[in-house]
Amino acid sequence: MLFITSTEIKTFVLRVLPTLFLLVLSFLNYGRIRASFEPTELYPHVEINGVDFGRFNFVEGVADHSYSNLTSGHLKRVSLKRHFVTDLPLSSWARQNFENNTLPQSISVVYKNKDGLILASYTLTKCKPQSWTLEAADEASGGYKESIELAVREVKLKRFL
Repeated sequence: MLFITSTEIKTFVLRVLPTLFLLVLSFLNYGRIRASFEPTELYPHVEINGVDFGRFNFVEGVADHSYSNLTSGHLKRVSLKRHFVTDLPLSSWARQNFENNTLPQSISVVYKNKDGLILASYTLTKCKPQSWTLEAADEASGGYKESIELAVREVKLKRFL
C-alpha cells in the first residue's frame, strides 16, 4: 500500500507548484517580455605603431591570460581574421617583417562598441607574423578575406569600463 502523508503533500505544493506556475507563465508570455538592456557588441580593431588597420571579425588567442609572462622559448599563437577587407591590409606590415627580419613589435587589439567607445584593449608584446593570407571572398559579398597568424610573447589586458 502506498501512503502519502500530509507533510509530503505540503512539501509538494510548496516546492513543485510555484515552479510549474513560473514555467506556465513564461510559456504564455514568450515573445512579449523584452530584456531591459541591449547586449554590447564588441568590434576589435588592430593598431600597430599608431596606425589603425581596421576592424577584424575574429580574434582568437587573446582572451586566455594563462600564458602571460611565458618562459623563454614559449610563444602563444594569436589569429586575426576578417571578411570583406576594405581597411588597410596587414600585408605590407607582414611582408616587411618577413623580408627584413625586423625586431618583434607590439600590437594593440582594441575592443570598441558600436558607438566607437573603447571598452578594453589587449597589448600583444613581441609579435612576429607567422603566416598571412588574402583570398577572394564569395562573389555575393565581394571583397577579400584576410587572416594573419602571430607568434606572441605576452598579452596584457587593460579595461576601460
